[in-house]
Amino acid sequence: IRTLKDFAREFPTVGLRLNVGSLGSIVDQVIKGDADIGIGGVPGEAEDVRLIEIGLVTMVPVASPSHPLARLKGPVPLEELREHTQLVVTDPSQRTRGRDFSVFAFRTWRLTDMHTKHLMIRAGLGWGGLPRWIIADDLRKGLLVELDLEPFGQAQGPFYAMHRIDRAPGPAASWLIDTVKSQLGCFNEAAPDGILPGPP
Repeated sequence: IRTLKDFAREFPTVGLRLNVGSLGSIVDQVIKGDADIGIGGVPGEAEDVRLIEIGLVTMVPVASPSHPLARLKGPVPLEELREHTQLVVTDPSQRTRGRDFSVFAFRTWRLTDMHTKHLMIRAGLGWGGLPRWIIADDLRKGLLVELDLEPFGQAQGPFYAMHRIDRAPGPAASWLIDTVKSQLGCFNEAAPDGILPGPP
């Protein structure tokens, strides 16, 4: 929101359409021309798209303090973990069809976005992994508890801005990319030239 407020001041005549997606749907919107730029992780191949690494995202397993897993002492064994509902973001695109990422529970609830997952975990409806930069305040305030899981610790992956190879971003889109990269702060560990041809 802070970045968008700055954007409104910097480019007062530029309209903005913000689509919230996840996983492959972000890449698809850029490829189809529904979005000039995308920001997110990239599952699988990303043909026809230039990726600009803008930082790293650390996924942390968490639960509400009232959740049974949060009250266990020591590392949580897989057998215990499997008995509790895991909240999982599912790719609405076909890019990861039939694939799951870090799913351990027998019972899952499937969602299409991180924001809803975050709210549901805070409400105690299940456990799951969330990006550390989203939940840093919740962890400090005790609204969420980081879980010590035997089979699943923190996972880290690259975070990208992206655009179609045949459509270079204009001044406003370039400003957004640079500003989001700088806002990620300690998560930034981009390649020296900042541009990667595809997922590493």
